[in-house]
Amino acid sequence: MEIRNDLILGSRRFSNYLWAALSLIGGTGFFFAGLSSYTKMQLLPFADTSDIVFIPQGIVMTFYGTTGILLSIFLFANIYLNVGGGY
Repeated sequence: MEIRNDLILGSRRFSNYLWAALSLIGGTGFFFAGLSSYTKMQLLPFADTSDIVFIPQGIVMTFYGTTGILLSIFLFANIYLNVGGGY
């Protein structure tokens, strides 16, 4: 008797890798922009963040950056654990 073995991708799809990487890049950019407005230092070499006031724009950008980084950690953990994969 032959055993049938089907490959089920689960969360290791190309789109999940793409969204996890884009969330990490965007979240890091937002986080550093908010942190730049707090420290008054230029942490992003490709953007001028000197016009961003920490209250309220800097706080919101730091929050969105933290949320994006945490989302990407969650997505990469799902990819690593292969949630939804068969067998």
